[in-house]
Amino acid sequence: MRKLFSKRLIAVVLAVVVCVSAAGASMAVDGSVAATRTITVDTNDVVNECYAGVGNNHWSAPYVQGMNDAYQTVNEKRLNLQKFRYMRMLFVPNWLVDTSLSQEQQEENWNNGIYYYDGIEFKNFMSKVAMYDRIGTTVLLNFGGVVTEDISGWFLHENVSENDAGKGAPKNLEAFAKAIKGVIEYCWNEGYDNVEMLSFYNEVNGGSYRMFFDAREHWAKMIVAVDKELSLHTYTGNPNSVHYNKNIRDEIKMFGTELSGFANNDAAGIQQWCDTVIREAVNENGEPAYDYLNTHHYPMTSSYDSYLDAIDATSARYPGVWANETLGRYAVGNTTHSNEPYALNYKYNALSMVTAQANEGYGGSALWVVGSDSTPAPMSILFSGDWDFPSGDMHATKHVFALNGLLTRYIPFDSKVYKSNIDSADMVGAVFGVEDNNGNIEDMTVMLDVEENSAQRELTVKVGSKMANRTFERHIYYFPEKDSEGWEWPETLYENGADILPVTDKEITADANGNIVDILPNDKHIAVVYTTLDEQVQIVTDTDYVELSSGAKKDFNVTAIYGTDNDSNLSNVTWEVFGKARTDTNGGYSWTTENCGTIDQDGKYDATGTTAGDTVSIKITSKYDPSAYTIIIAEIV
Repeated sequence: MRKLFSKRLIAVVLAVVVCVSAAGASMAVDGSVAATRTITVDTNDVVNECYAGVGNNHWSAPYVQGMNDAYQTVNEKRLNLQKFRYMRMLFVPNWLVDTSLSQEQQEENWNNGIYYYDGIEFKNFMSKVAMYDRIGTTVLLNFGGVVTEDISGWFLHENVSENDAGKGAPKNLEAFAKAIKGVIEYCWNEGYDNVEMLSFYNEVNGGSYRMFFDAREHWAKMIVAVDKELSLHTYTGNPNSVHYNKNIRDEIKMFGTELSGFANNDAAGIQQWCDTVIREAVNENGEPAYDYLNTHHYPMTSSYDSYLDAIDATSARYPGVWANETLGRYAVGNTTHSNEPYALNYKYNALSMVTAQANEGYGGSALWVVGSDSTPAPMSILFSGDWDFPSGDMHATKHVFALNGLLTRYIPFDSKVYKSNIDSADMVGAVFGVEDNNGNIEDMTVMLDVEENSAQRELTVKVGSKMANRTFERHIYYFPEKDSEGWEWPETLYENGADILPVTDKEITADANGNIVDILPNDKHIAVVYTTLDEQVQIVTDTDYVELSSGAKKDFNVTAIYGTDNDSNLSNVTWEVFGKARTDTNGGYSWTTENCGTIDQDGKYDATGTTAGDTVSIKITSKYDPSAYTIIIAEIV
């Protein structure tokens, strides 16, 4: 019997999240007089058995705006630095169909499981899956979406209206399920074993799965059809795959819903959709045909406590709901109330939302959205996310890059969440840790969202005797100025090294009773992290972009290496000409390691052999941690 909300432990290291509530009133402060704050953690009271971690969304498309394979290495470097737990990747059914064929032949091929793998959209999608496989990020395949008129006539159950062209449910559910199996097997055949999750369409209560009649009933039948198809087959493709000779359905965690809203506010139809799926989406043995329920949040409440109440209601009504997206929308209007002196500064950024979801028992969270991509027609959406296209400006990194990186790098995967309490309302947060099989805590992270205050605050985190004499490293993220309602300002940073996570600024050893004592900065809205996890290794160079003529020479230098025991040894790296792409061939997909110039181990680059129009990627890798690297782009002009 399949356990409904069981979670496979995917990461090598498990993490324990210690939850922090916002209970209690803030202490009165006067001028610069020191105030005290205490966080009390009960590691024996687990409020969330498995919080998977923080993911993101990536809706991919072929290169636009001058992008190419070389610039894509910049995207990959940034994603490798952030290391998201999982990535929800939209896959449009069009990408499996050769639209040059007649409508009749298209439908016949689809129904017979004959797919088109040569299209640029399909190849692009798989290149991104391969990237996440190298990084170590699990892919959540989000199959289905708005289709083009090329296939809508035979693919859709019914055409709903001209205004909703391309939107609707698949007509042949068995063929739809077979196509999903085909994509999964293709990935595993190529060695992309990270495809291990599955969901469908996007926010179906908002209209992407439209029918004249009850779409919920058809949706439940679709879930059952996919579950049945995947359950019937053992994967026998790539013998080197970790999934080889295993039942496909057992290797995939499947979402039963893709909704938007909260269960306690049913204007969006959350309850009707979930109740229908629970009642109808069952296999022949009467067991759920899915593993998780899922909802996306657009919080528009006026306090952190009301947000906690909203997600608690969802979690309580549907235990095991996986909050797939943390969108970070903000409340409207003046939200400063006399009974809430700390206003709204910290209450709707990704950090406070993630910790709230972890505290309330959600299985995981994800941000919106990974940067530097654009979906093709019919969706045609440009996503800038945490950064813009490197081909447009290498330095255009959003301020939240650093904050999101703290969430992804220092919230360990598949963690427990402990009961804990904060005695003041000017901070919220959660603490994350790792347990071995004997219940010993291997690692712990305390993550806090701390409001600006007029007084200095002494903070005591009572992590307990299990963490006595353990050393924690502190990381601080300073929110930008003018963020009175959570808005980041300035939104974009324009400087080399803007895509760097906050480094360790001090070390604190817990005392014999397991108490961390610290003095918090008081003049800024900040995110504070105390962690026993190793600091992320980061390399900073004197530049990340140059324009050179063919045959020119250029000396590059490392200016800092963070997160190692050899910070002062700036030569503790290896230099390589990673490869290049020509912008005038194959839409930017033209990676080669030939005629890219040369570089020595002192960072001296020689562009001999290159040609005007080449985009060369130079990779600088840490000897201390070979998984950590940075990229310099040399444009040959």
